[in-house]
Amino acid sequence: MNATGTSAIRRMITCLPRLAFAASSLAFLSCSALPTTQPAATASSGGETADGARPERAADEQTDAGDISREWAEIAASIPTRDVWIPSEDGSTDGVVVLRWQVPDEADAIHTFFEAHKPTMLTDGAQDRLLGNGIRVAAVSVKDLGKSLDALGGTASSIRLWLGQAHAWTPVNALPVRGQRAALIDGSTRRLSNGTLQLLVRGWTVPLEHGAVTDVELQPAFLAGGAVPGARASARENFAGAGFSLALERGTALLVTSAPPRAHRIGKGPSAGPPVLPPATLGELLLGRQGGPGDLLRLRPIVVIAPLIADRHFAEVAP
Repeated sequence: MNATGTSAIRRMITCLPRLAFAASSLAFLSCSALPTTQPAATASSGGETADGARPERAADEQTDAGDISREWAEIAASIPTRDVWIPSEDGSTDGVVVLRWQVPDEADAIHTFFEAHKPTMLTDGAQDRLLGNGIRVAAVSVKDLGKSLDALGGTASSIRLWLGQAHAWTPVNALPVRGQRAALIDGSTRRLSNGTLQLLVRGWTVPLEHGAVTDVELQPAFLAGGAVPGARASARENFAGAGFSLALERGTALLVTSAPPRAHRIGKGPSAGPPVLPPATLGELLLGRQGGPGDLLRLRPIVVIAPLIADRHFAEVAP
């Protein structure tokens, strides 16, 4: 065997641990979204794998932190974007569809997207109130959901929830609280004890003179329970100030995610302390980033709410 073949084999053996970890990462992410039993059409969001070759290194070269970061970045970039089910209006269905995405936690990309797609059906005051509770909302066309997902960097998982005509509150995300946990709610710090923090959604079709809309409501709530895990819940407290209620027109979808925390400075004058972060908001607790500071691949949940409205509510339906 010549020297070139020996060098190639040595490089392959060196890369085996990294390839094994990449394979395990892909397997874990593939299990994060359970398949649904309802039939659905899929539209590819256009994810591709990165096939750039790694730079060659000498056998005796030390692997520094920068090399490790670049290698982890290659692994993260190689994770394929899942196919995303985009609701299609068949003209005979009324109800609400909820999609749950896990997009890369890129603060600039998320901020740019939500700033460019502010919902006109929510007043500036209502959006400021939501931001104070760590919640951001965007409105896009249902047919542009695939483009929106691409702009947000793709998703590691896509879970579909069919709510139908949901007149009762339905939880679309939840966070168990064992013991006590501080939360910033409507500008005040609260302690939540032994229960489940929930993100609730409900929606139904409302016929109007010239068609129909879907009334959609979203709000966080805390379902208090006993000190023993698994005990029956005793009371539910709704946080209406951290939610919204609006009329969603046919073909319009809402995207909901968390807003980054705002730093506050302690005290005033020369002796003021450095900026510190307040307790987590409801949005951060329910839709905050997933993954620790040392994890290269960090994800942020996004909840998508899309209405389906039947043709019978409209006098004239465009072909």
